[in-house]
Order: sequence, then C-alpha cells, then structure tokens
Amino acid sequence: MLVRNRQIYEQVSQSLGRFGLALGVSPNTLTLMGVVVSIIAGALFSLRLFGWVLVALILMAVLDVLDGATARAGDMATPFGGILDHVSDRYAELFVSGGIMLSGLAAPIWVLFGISGALMASYARAKIESMTDIKANVGLAGRQEKALILIAGMIVYMLGIGPGAVQWAIILVGVVSHLTAVQRLLYARKMLAAL
Repeated sequence: MLVRNRQIYEQVSQSLGRFGLALGVSPNTLTLMGVVVSIIAGALFSLRLFGWVLVALILMAVLDVLDGATARAGDMATPFGGILDHVSDRYAELFVSGGIMLSGLAAPIWVLFGISGALMASYARAKIESMTDIKANVGLAGRQEKALILIAGMIVYMLGIGPGAVQWAIILVGVVSHLTAVQRLLYARKMLAAL
C-alpha cells in the first residue's frame, strides 16, 4: 500500500507539488485548508448531504497529498510543518468521524472503534519516533488508504447497493488501523532488539 511504496507515492505526487507551488500557497496553509474542509465534511455528513460529503472527502484527500508534495517540491519542509500536518490530520479524522456518528450511518460503537484505531496507529508511530531513532512509518494502512476505504464506502452507499456500506467502511478502517498500531509496536521491538 502507500506506506510500503512511499518512494513511488512521492514520485507520483511531485507533479501535484509543482501544481501547489504554482498556486503560490504555502504547505501549512494547504494543511489548514484541509482541516477546514474536514469540518465542512463532518457538517455535511451530519446533514446527510452525501453527494457533497463525497466531494469534500475527495478534496480532503487531495489537500492531504498536496501539502506534503508542495513542501517537498519547494524544499519548504520544516519540523513544525510536519507536526502541524500530523496534528491537523488527527483533528480532520475526529471531525469526519463525528459527522458520521451524527448522520446515523454507523453505530457510535463502530465510529469509536474506527477513530480509536486511527488515533492509536498515529500515536504508536509518534511515540516510537520520539523515543528512538526508528522511523515507524510502516504497517498495513496509512491515512490515504483509510480515506480511500471511507470514500469507497460512501460510493457504495450512494449507489444503493450497500445500505450499511459506511458502517462497514468504518469497521474496516478500525481493523486496519489497530493492526497497523500493533505492526508498528512489533517493528519497534524488532528494531530495538537488533541494536
């Protein structure tokens, strides 16, 4: 997936980075725009305006790639930009998850399962990287994969072929996220044992 094919992903995103530079918008501004769009997506979910939700989710995914791609293309990557990006991503996940819960498309327990997995996968990586020299960007799924799962669930729901598709998408996000957290812990143990 994208986590395992990071180099290919970054090469493909270079053209987006050049586009971002042409826009003249800083990577941090693009990151904050993504948070604003996530708030809108959550509100649209709660209002059950699913066509617009799909547009907002796709825009969020594009902005999520665009901010990092622009930073790399313009050699503007900074430690604070990375921190802002990660914190903003967690807020975005919370806003969208809250909107899903308010929409009634997924039971609150499954929304909690999904968001707790997303947060724990991120926390595991952050804690490993803050306490060691290990780069823990490993595992089954990154944020882009989870966004694609949710977008696919919305499309299936909107096509009328899966009334529970959004809930199943949230459950799948939770499963792959919790597995990713465990994979990161096991990876850290393996790397530390090799020192």
